[in-house]
Amino acid sequence: NPVVLIGLFIGGCLPFVFAALTMDSVGKAAQSVVKEVRRQFKEIKGLMEGEAEPDYASCVDLCTKASLREMIVPTIVAVVVPVVVGMTLGWTGVVGMLAGATVSGFLMAIFMSRKLFHSRMAVW
Repeated sequence: NPVVLIGLFIGGCLPFVFAALTMDSVGKAAQSVVKEVRRQFKEIKGLMEGEAEPDYASCVDLCTKASLREMIVPTIVAVVVPVVVGMTLGWTGVVGMLAGATVSGFLMAIFMSRKLFHSRMAVW
């Protein structure tokens, strides 16, 4: 069925798009934390010598706001794409999309956790 096949291709791409958007979001949030830490090193005298306390609250607040702000686009993609596929291709397209996302998402999870798996196998 061509509609199911199109859904499979769309679903197969979704985990990769979601992972790319998520990794980009994490990178942007981490960069904002680096800028805040550099700002604190410049403005708080004695911080480098250990004589002054850093402003932990601002870093935590920055991480919280950045993580929420940066995850808006991946969330919208995860919610909107199934609805659009359902409206354009029908329920068979959504079934294909879910099957493709499940298969490629499972494989992506295995490949991304490969290093963890090998490090645990070395312990055994």
